[in-house]
Amino acid sequence: MLGDIQERFGRGHGRAWLWKEAFVAVTCEIRISMRSNGSVVMKQRLILSLVLAAVFSAGYWTARSTQSPREEMQSARTREQLVADTIVFLEEELQKADGEHDRNRSPRSWATRDALRNKLDMLRASN
Repeated sequence: MLGDIQERFGRGHGRAWLWKEAFVAVTCEIRISMRSNGSVVMKQRLILSLVLAAVFSAGYWTARSTQSPREEMQSARTREQLVADTIVFLEEELQKADGEHDRNRSPRSWATRDALRNKLDMLRASN
């Protein structure tokens, strides 16, 4: 059953669909356990299933949260390093745009080159 769910999820179903299917699978397992086992085993499986459902639910809502720990973590790189890297990137892109403009002389290549120059100038001015 797990393989089928993973295969269908891989074909493009969303996270909500995946969690719904996981809930249905856990519910089915509880029903099967209730029919085939004694009451002690049934209680143990019910508790285990509820705990698993709670853990998966917490994981799902944590992943959807806008304040997840991965977003709050500060980058090891400083702002100055990011700006310097961006300047290098824009300079490289500007060189490519200059080469394209020299070859094509089209309005589009001129606009691209001009936009890159403006971004580079603004970034240098803010630094």
